[in-house]
Amino acid sequence: MNVSGKLLVAVPALTDPNFHQAVVFVIEHTPDGSFGVILNRPTELAVGDPLPGAAASEPAVVFDGGPVLREGALAIGRAVPETIGWTPFASGPAADIGMVDVERALTVGWPDMVALRVYSGHSGWSAGQLDAEVAEDGWVVAEASAADLFTPTPEDLYRVALERAGTAPQLSRFIPPDPSLN
Repeated sequence: MNVSGKLLVAVPALTDPNFHQAVVFVIEHTPDGSFGVILNRPTELAVGDPLPGAAASEPAVVFDGGPVLREGALAIGRAVPETIGWTPFASGPAADIGMVDVERALTVGWPDMVALRVYSGHSGWSAGQLDAEVAEDGWVVAEASAADLFTPTPEDLYRVALERAGTAPQLSRFIPPDPSLN
């Protein structure tokens, strides 16, 4: 199953600190591997600190996109077609969402964006790894919406995505962000 453009929602039992209660937007899923970004991990670092001129959506902070290449920046934006410095995703929740060329933006300026989210790092899987994790029920696959990518309340996204996927909706309301507090 190709999960490009979909959400991966960590099952409540997943305790790996990199992905505990994570909601990942899968940017690309191919036989050679997969990558995406965690949508619900805002940091305290304001986007404008490392990336001057970037007008990010609220909350206007850098998000922790995952454990791979945390020193790099990746940006997802919502724009009108033909925007220079922006490449739409081949598949996904909306044709007006895609990757922003961060290097170009730092050199010649940020493109005009309807919405923008910046990530430090990303999540990645080798060939067949993600398929195996989904088959072993490590992740629940859910449809993504454009609103998920730019939500002003990322702290609610885990519960919302679990409910959308139909996974124990009656229980998802009671899952604490930190199970040790239970």
